[in-house]
Amino acid sequence: MRYISGLVLLLAATVLCVHESARADGRVKVFILAGQSNMEGKGSVENGYGGVAGAIGSLRYEVDNDPANYGQLVDTNGDWVVRDDVWIWSTTDGGEKGNLTVGYGSNAAIGPEYGFGQVVGNLYDDQVLLIKTAWGGKSLAVDFRPPSSGGTVGPYYTKMINDVNSVLENLASEFPDYAGQGIEIVGFGWHQGWNDRINQTYVDEYEQNLENLINDVREDLDAPDLPFVVANTGMGGWDATGRAVELMEAQLAVADSVEYPEFEGNVAGVETRGFWRTSDVSPSTQDYHWNSNGETYYLIGDSMGDAIAGLDSNPAIFYPQGDLNLDEVLDELDWTVFLAGNHTDLSGLTEDQAYLMGDLDGDGDNDIDDFGLFRDAYNRVNGAGAFGAMIATVPEPGSILLLSLGFAGWVARRRKRS
Repeated sequence: MRYISGLVLLLAATVLCVHESARADGRVKVFILAGQSNMEGKGSVENGYGGVAGAIGSLRYEVDNDPANYGQLVDTNGDWVVRDDVWIWSTTDGGEKGNLTVGYGSNAAIGPEYGFGQVVGNLYDDQVLLIKTAWGGKSLAVDFRPPSSGGTVGPYYTKMINDVNSVLENLASEFPDYAGQGIEIVGFGWHQGWNDRINQTYVDEYEQNLENLINDVREDLDAPDLPFVVANTGMGGWDATGRAVELMEAQLAVADSVEYPEFEGNVAGVETRGFWRTSDVSPSTQDYHWNSNGETYYLIGDSMGDAIAGLDSNPAIFYPQGDLNLDEVLDELDWTVFLAGNHTDLSGLTEDQAYLMGDLDGDGDNDIDDFGLFRDAYNRVNGAGAFGAMIATVPEPGSILLLSLGFAGWVARRRKRS
């Protein structure tokens, strides 16, 4: 975390989130995470591509190679941090509970709970509890079918509600450190869809079923304005087509405040296609499980946490990574700031001041590595090829400076790929 004038800056791979750090009223803050196998979690912690320890595709690889964004996940000995300020109760692997760390996915993997818990644990000064109710191979159309959709209520919808109520009613026995300080259900995260995606009828009714799920969960948990975040089923990335894309769009549709004005400020959508990693940089070829990529699962959870933190009940300001002038837009003005900070002595600045001068990786300078981060962030926010197009419009002095920095060849190669 970074603190600036009483604010907390959380730097993720996609956004900089600024929110008030003091949010304590004593009650345990409860978040519910639900879905099928991808909410259970298949993200590899230690082994990456080819089953090699620490190889690309593992979470360990990110910690070792991107400490600016992932270094806080381990202690000085390289051991995974265990957060006693975030409890987790999970149905995965027959039921698990404890303090948040790696391993609460299937078979010691991670799911979205890990990145999500980092964000909401930092958001609240009170104790946080994650209740994860997820089961593999389950559809929204049948297994999680909400009551308002008609027909037979999905058995896993019922089990989800019952499990949440059971944990909360027996919190002192589930977590002995609970001291009776009370609870507040403050958010619900949903990541599910593969078993609907493979059936056109299920896809066609998904948006309506999801709207019903939101409303019915709120009613059954007696939380009428419960913040809700949906991460779409983005496997295949931006190359996905057909029914897969139909489902992704249906999942995000409920976050459209024009179509659903009643959800404005209390429902958010997370676009996950940018988190897709191909099998040649991942531990497996299971595309339906995000190729077991640890980075992917972390980013999904991290982005869900950032999204839910930004809803009206959890006011926050979101800045895209690389938004160096903090105007909530990543554009050519930020590129100008970045260039101004290049090869500048940043040694007398704080970490946060250096970041705003272009030190995006937190290593004390603004160099070629920071350029890569800025370029990737620009394309992520503005679309593939956007950075190259922006560079083409930079006035000639800017182009000369680009050449002096040694970036021109990199940009040219990027243009060819875009």
